[in-house]
Order: sequence, then structure tokens, then C-alpha cells
Amino acid sequence: MRFRSLRAISQLMGKGVVATMRNGKYHDLIGREIVIRDSRNIVFAKAKIVAVFENLKVFRKLLWKYSGFESLEEWEKRARDLNGGKLPRYIVLLKLTEKLKTDPLCGFESAKELLKHTV
Repeated sequence: MRFRSLRAISQLMGKGVVATMRNGKYHDLIGREIVIRDSRNIVFAKAKIVAVFENLKVFRKLLWKYSGFESLEEWEKRARDLNGGKLPRYIVLLKLTEKLKTDPLCGFESAKELLKHTV
């Protein structure tokens, strides 16, 4: 699974859990470990698929706090931006199982901290 959002990466690496909106069918992978890649396609972690939800407003309201975004609206906007203006069909809940040597946050504690040091 590839992550293009530093906020989601920060959530997974810092809190050990992330909720992410996806179009792919992950139901068959519940309980399995998958590799996590950054926007450069570099593997930086492994995570277990804990649950998959239909992308309904009620589930977004419950799960946005695990997305890494400041608000539900910000999470929805980012998901739409990445998916041609539409929300993905599913919300996948992941639990971090292993951090690998490559660190997408370059040693910083959060995406906010990393962005302070970029030009």
C-alpha cells in the first residue's frame, strides 16, 4: 500500500495505527501483514489490516481521528484530491507491525516538524 500524505505516514509511524480511504478491495486481506510504501515507492514499514469499512459518513466520523488529519473535512478533501474529486469506496484501518530502516519522516517526530525544515 502506498501513502502520499505525510500526515497519514506520521500517524502510522507515531501512533502505530492509521485509517486510510482506499478504492481497492482489502476485505480478503483482513488480518494479513502488508508492506507500506511512501510516495517514492520506498518500503518503510509493515502493517496489519485490522478492519475494512464501507466509506459512509458515520464511519468517517468515527475513524477520522486515526487518519492523521486535523479534521474530518481536511481528511475528506485530501481523499477527494487524490481520487479525482470522489471519495474512495472503503476505509482501511491499519496497525503498524514493523518499522523498517528507511524513515519517510527523516527522523522528525511528525509531518509538521518535517515541513518546518523543508524549503
